[in-house]
Amino acid sequence: MFAQAGSDPMPWSTIAVLSPLLGLAGLVIGWIGIAGGRGRLNRNHIVGIRTRRTLASEEAWEVAHRAGARHMIASGAVTIATAIALLFRPSNSAGQIIVGSGMALMLGFVIASVVAASRAMTRVET
Repeated sequence: MFAQAGSDPMPWSTIAVLSPLLGLAGLVIGWIGIAGGRGRLNRNHIVGIRTRRTLASEEAWEVAHRAGARHMIASGAVTIATAIALLFRPSNSAGQIIVGSGMALMLGFVIASVVAASRAMTRVET
């Protein structure tokens, strides 16, 4: 009587677009974390933890990125794992759950990175 929910696999066309984009995004986010943690990410207005406080000085930028690096790298790893999970062609509903959960985790780690950076800058400023 009713179609079984979520039994259709996620279309390859969707996977072909989402998986590479998520993988590339994960690599970029991870690179930002690694470069920031090593002090190799110069202050800029394009990538990194960009707040008024971090952009105010080189010291603030470096302290913030060193403090947030671990969370930023984790965010990139979660995003790459999400991209890989999609390659197993889950059902449509499972695919939506995988992408939604992966993006929620990614965002959570990015927020944790900003919080860690903010706390580190507060310790330096006082």
